Amino acid sequence: MKFKIKQFEIVLPGMDKNKKTIGIILLMAVILFAVFYWFKYGPEKKVERPLEKITVQLKWQHQAQFAGNYIAKEKGFYEREGLDVDFLPYETFERRIEDIVVNKEVDFALTSANRFVALKVEEELPLKAIAVIYKVNPDNLYTLRGSDITRPEDLIGKTIGFIDPNPDANLLYYAMLEKTSISNAQINEATASPSGIELIKGDVDVISGYSTNLPFDPVSERFLDKTEFNEILFADYGAKMYSDVLVVHEDTINNRPDVVEKFLRATLDGWRYVIEHNDEALDVTMKYSEKPVEHQRYMLEKSIRLVHTGDSPIGWMEKKEWENICRILLEQNILKDKKEDVETFYTMQFLNKIYTEYGEE
Repeated sequence: MKFKIKQFEIVLPGMDKNKKTIGIILLMAVILFAVFYWFKYGPEKKVERPLEKITVQLKWQHQAQFAGNYIAKEKGFYEREGLDVDFLPYETFERRIEDIVVNKEVDFALTSANRFVALKVEEELPLKAIAVIYKVNPDNLYTLRGSDITRPEDLIGKTIGFIDPNPDANLLYYAMLEKTSISNAQINEATASPSGIELIKGDVDVISGYSTNLPFDPVSERFLDKTEFNEILFADYGAKMYSDVLVVHEDTINNRPDVVEKFLRATLDGWRYVIEHNDEALDVTMKYSEKPVEHQRYMLEKSIRLVHTGDSPIGWMEKKEWENICRILLEQNILKDKKEDVETFYTMQFLNKIYTEYGEE
């Protein structure tokens, strides 16, 4: 049997006019059904939606400390979540980071855990922590390798230069002395410049600093090699607490929880990527930072150890660690009330959901 199409009619040998009409109707029905099915169930058209603008206040100037955020932006993790994220470097001590968030000038901020807790308690700021980036505080002391000052006991009778002489800024130093039963009266204290020139010149035996930084010798205009100095990390002697904490206004949590979840997911993905791709993370960091690349490489190496400690997922927070922060603040007379409800400081709702998706409950 052969089919012929003639003047839009289906003609079959032996088929009368009525049957031909029925054939045409059936063919048209098939065509109309195919068109309907395509428009209803065919590939969806991608609808372009404008990205939501988000601003993040950094804890300090652009550097490897924030590599996870830079990667999340450069690799498109924020864009994937529908966000267009900008980062503001911290430029003045005259304004508190927490106030910037409270005033809703930014959406998110990275700040110090101890200061956040103190202000949360004293002023009842409407802020909550949604993740901890630095699980270990990088506060430490530097000494020159030839001095053989390598532990708290070696500090007795020596002179320490503090870059910031404010006792609150050296909270973990005093906490370490208390935990090692050393009186600060046994140690001389002085003021040092951020460059650490006093240590190089021998004016002080020790300087305070961050383990993520290399001591800088302004005389030779170079960063010291890590074989040239010793570090005394306060966390190694019981004075341990969270450092970089990601905080957000409570209104944002209540009214825009989807934005909080998207931002946090992309940020965590950024840090996960940094851990697996160190060299690429350094290259991306240098797009933001004007500091020497060798300094940023060292900072990135140190930062990864503070972020990815191996004892819990990246960003994870624990009640016992918040209680430990309160305990240290109480011991140093920064907090007065011994019955603080630490669960009001933070929320796990976003971390729990994100890590359930990751399959890492």
